[in-house]
Amino acid sequence: MNKSPIVVVDSDGIIAQGNLADSNHEIAVKIAEKLVEIEAKVIYPSCIVFESTTTMFRKLNNPQMAAGTLLVFADPDMIIEPTGQDIITGATKYFDPRATKKNTSFDCAVAAVADKYKADYIFSFDDFYVKKCGYKLAKDLL
Repeated sequence: MNKSPIVVVDSDGIIAQGNLADSNHEIAVKIAEKLVEIEAKVIYPSCIVFESTTTMFRKLNNPQMAAGTLLVFADPDMIIEPTGQDIITGATKYFDPRATKKNTSFDCAVAAVADKYKADYIFSFDDFYVKKCGYKLAKDLL
């Protein structure tokens, strides 16, 4: 029997699933369905939960989506990785203040969580995880 793949989720994966106007909405829903189908172990860094809901509230101006998403993550069956000192330390491996402002410390925290769990995939649409971190994206499962 094959082991379940480990997938760490970034905020763009979370937001795309709930935002019908997102250019990645359809593929994000397909990825989420695939993760359920293959019984993947899906891990959400706690800082990403808050980054996602803040983006929904502020940038998307959708407080209902933010509140609903936060309620989903309050479910005790969700695997939430605390952003403790070990994750912050791990993020320093990837953070480059001279690089593009697109790749934030949040992205580096996702990579650090992926390192900690020896993740197979990252659920994101950001090539940073492929080019800088050496991970595969969850869309490759489709």
